Amino acid sequence: MKKSFIILILILVLAILLVSLAVLIILKHGAEKLYQNLPKIEKPAIPENIEDFLVKEEYINYILYAISANKLHSPLFSSNKPIIKFEIDSEVFISEVDSGLITTKKGNYAEEDLKFITSKQEIVNAINSENIKDYFLESINSGKSSYEIKASNTELFAKGYLSLYTELTGEKVSISGSIIKRIFNKINP
Repeated sequence: MKKSFIILILILVLAILLVSLAVLIILKHGAEKLYQNLPKIEKPAIPENIEDFLVKEEYINYILYAISANKLHSPLFSSNKPIIKFEIDSEVFISEVDSGLITTKKGNYAEEDLKFITSKQEIVNAINSENIKDYFLESINSGKSSYEIKASNTELFAKGYLSLYTELTGEKVSISGSIIKRIFNKINP
């Protein structure tokens, strides 16, 4: 009797694992198709004189697409979207990622997962750089820009911020969400 009960439990566990694997494969395939159909973002025109430069939502979107922030996602079975805040001099912008699309609005209206603090000059330099990812990382490492992690480790991991770290640094890391803060701190110790 006990032996048949154990076998039944093992079969149920195996069935659950197979169904979970099938769901993950379907979700991954859907996500890959989603990212293939994203709009191409053109490099925005920047005024020659920094004095005339006004930060616009399109500039933030351009940078976020360049660092692959569009690959962030809501946690499984949740509608809690990834939110990134930019504080640029005295202006605040909130960017939300939804199904691979980034929407940025001026204002401070949402709780962010991650906040970048930078200047207009650094935004201009990033957009005009050959490689925005490299420039953005260098700006953080040099102290010209900074970031603050606001969400919990578990939430960061569930939303895909580990892949954003990999995109920025080129380091492939396979870990749990409990040490994402330590990894991000390697960018700017």
